Amino acid sequence: MKTSSDQIAYCRFGSERFDVYSDTAICTLFKREFQDNDSSRSPDVIFRISRQGKTAFEESKKGPGECARSSVSYSNRYCDFDISFSSPIEVNVRLRRSKKMAMADRLPVIVQRLLTRKFNSVDEQEYGYLVYKAVLWILFLHNINAERLFLHASGFARGNRSVLLCGTGGVGKTSLSAKILAKKDTLFVSDDIVTVSPDGVAYANGMYVHAYPYNNLEGALPFQHARGFIALLNRCHWNIRKRLLGSKGACRRISPFELHQCDAADATGNELAGVVWLSRDGTNDSGLQEADASKFVEAHDEVLRDEVQSAFDFYATATRNGWNPLDDGMPGNLDQAVLERLRDLASQVSIWQFNVADNRSAAENADALLDELEEKLG
Repeated sequence: MKTSSDQIAYCRFGSERFDVYSDTAICTLFKREFQDNDSSRSPDVIFRISRQGKTAFEESKKGPGECARSSVSYSNRYCDFDISFSSPIEVNVRLRRSKKMAMADRLPVIVQRLLTRKFNSVDEQEYGYLVYKAVLWILFLHNINAERLFLHASGFARGNRSVLLCGTGGVGKTSLSAKILAKKDTLFVSDDIVTVSPDGVAYANGMYVHAYPYNNLEGALPFQHARGFIALLNRCHWNIRKRLLGSKGACRRISPFELHQCDAADATGNELAGVVWLSRDGTNDSGLQEADASKFVEAHDEVLRDEVQSAFDFYATATRNGWNPLDDGMPGNLDQAVLERLRDLASQVSIWQFNVADNRSAAENADALLDELEEKLG
């Protein structure tokens, strides 16, 4: 049954609308990152989220703010799920709380922040688990079923056309896109994950950026210029962890519009002009070249398996336990469905490869990439 502390957040990710029912803190954080101003749209997915010590979880009849009857159960390291592949998809999520997290929740919030890499409170830490370990993989499955695809990519748009920068983590997507987004008339599409439709449309989303010291974005980080005691602690926390633990020792999740000071691309989607697969082979050679489409498909399939691992684990576990995806209108073979979507994309849009030269700064690599893109796209 719905409790007095339950709230609802109307959210959008790419072309999908999803609703979140949970406690006040979690709903506030979802609204901040994914707010959909058009609450009249019907949701594609409904999440009902409970946290130990925050909200109770009770099985109940299907209805707004209540827990839906479920057809499939699944658990990963962070959450327990009951999933009904109806229309809309309905997901009951129970976020597990470790002893470490329960102890941290008793501490003052400022102490909670100082103990984490991202300067997070317990609420923010658990919200991050929900985004990456609960929400995204369900949206991934919904997209695959609708013949759309997630790409692990940073993206930008000029005019009505977008370009996506793909590659493995740490190759330079965020650093390059930051320099490109500083250019005039360039719009933000995505920093991490972007939805692409079967007809070659890329949908912008405002999902927060993970900023690390190695991204060389420190001058753009809001807390570096803010005043006050909390901002001072934030800067000290960043600098001490960076010095002691290296370039991955500190991290911040930041709104792309605070970080880049740019506007978002059209929410209804932009024509996808091409995909650039970034590589860093340790040489000073650069240049935009036609990529081997089959190698792109193989490489990005591996990337997706890492980014939304729970989706593949869910399929393997649920089918082993007797679930037939076809009975719920889902693809019978997820591995094959993902490969088909990637092959379809590679056959419809240009796939290029660009080596990030080690002897160039991020700004110089960005200029070289833009020059070659403009030559190819006109």
